[in-house]
Amino acid sequence: LLKVLKSGGGRCNVMHRVLPSAVDLSRDHYPRGRREMIGPFLSFSQERTADWFDAEGVRLKVEADGRAFPTTDDSRTVADALERAAKRAGVAVVTGVQATPW
Repeated sequence: LLKVLKSGGGRCNVMHRVLPSAVDLSRDHYPRGRREMIGPFLSFSQERTADWFDAEGVRLKVEADGRAFPTTDDSRTVADALERAAKRAGVAVVTGVQATPW
């Protein structure tokens, strides 16, 4: 979760509230992973993302430029919510090992 803790200058830019279509977004922002990103963007919209964070106790605020941050302005709020959700889902967290290609 180090990337989460560092993102958005330590505030964790969770998402951008108003996005173009999933196809446009994947083409414009993920040129190397375009096909792989369309599915997640179509099935987990900005509204669903905001609802998920709300259900996890993370209130979001949308700034004038459209970026959404936790109202705490602290990325730890997001990291804690992700850790709780992972634990409930039975995700095994493994540390001290190096990730290798498939």
